[in-house]
Amino acid sequence: MVLESRRYVLNASHRLSMRSLKSRTVMAAIFHGVAIACTALRLSYRYHFLQLGWDDMWAALSMAFELVCFACALIERPLEADGTFI
Repeated sequence: MVLESRRYVLNASHRLSMRSLKSRTVMAAIFHGVAIACTALRLSYRYHFLQLGWDDMWAALSMAFELVCFACALIERPLEADGTFI
């Protein structure tokens, strides 16, 4: 009886961790996507009106690092207690 309840608790915690992982992935996609879209719109607007400056170079560099961070946030998977990936 105790073993069954322990098994249920482990399964419930696994489901919670999967939900948490999915919600973190969705939140990362939303926030990183908004940041990338805003920066791309700003750079395209400045390019269209031929007003690119040094600050736009830093914005482009920032967007490049944001793309790397976004890819890492989507690729990252936590480990289980036994060392396997979720």
